[in-house]
Amino acid sequence: MSLTESEHILRFTVTGDWMDIDYIEFRGTETHEDLASIHNMAKKVRFAISTAGSGKVFSLTGKFLGNIDIDASATAREISELLKQAGFAHGVYMVRVLGKTIRVGVKK
Repeated sequence: MSLTESEHILRFTVTGDWMDIDYIEFRGTETHEDLASIHNMAKKVRFAISTAGSGKVFSLTGKFLGNIDIDASATAREISELLKQAGFAHGVYMVRVLGKTIRVGVKK
């Protein structure tokens, strides 16, 4: 694939709980100028990681109870409030978001 000289965005989205990517390789023709340009471009690569996702809610016995929209950086208190707003009753739940599982209590 040939690209014009300008800013380009390479975007991929992970839709599962986990992903593995070993490397991304950019290649041009084999001239010294192209290789230097690619090297400089690679230094400018930025990764924007989204921490928003769907949290899976489970009972303490492991029964799946539903999903909530949640940010992976949310505190246990914030998650507890989200569960309460989503209609979950008083009790203790396991919430899994972006590969991390935490135990959260919901108070009346």
